[in-house]
Amino acid sequence: MTGLASVVLVGGGQVSAVAARTLRRRGYDGAIVVICGEPHHPYQRPPLSKEYLTAADAADATALDLLPEAWLQDNAVEVRVDVRAVKVSPADGCVVLSDGWPVTPPMATVVPLTGALNCQCPFPSTKPLFTFPVTNSTSLPRELPM
Repeated sequence: MTGLASVVLVGGGQVSAVAARTLRRRGYDGAIVVICGEPHHPYQRPPLSKEYLTAADAADATALDLLPEAWLQDNAVEVRVDVRAVKVSPADGCVVLSDGWPVTPPMATVVPLTGALNCQCPFPSTKPLFTFPVTNSTSLPRELPM
């Protein structure tokens, strides 16, 4: 697969991981950069169930990684974490990140895959509402606070 100088996947979720893997599987050999606003690589968001929370591999911090380090190295995919894309210049295909650095190489095809964030409930509730910013499988709560 040719024709694209580079691909920048803006968003660090499961869709970006699948897009990177699909590009490589279909023969794209140009640069691929994944931009993650979170402080970690893309990971699988499992359904929270008793079975998952008590599983032996739930304590393994890499069990949910969608782009393991070895795969990234073998496939020359760069993942930039803890930064956000703040500007895309259509004229030259350059993506500027929140840390001020441009994504190289320029002349990129930019694919926005930003997903969604949990939001706080805007009204008072009589029942407890919990959100869990999960960063890996070891940060999943083993029980709900009450």
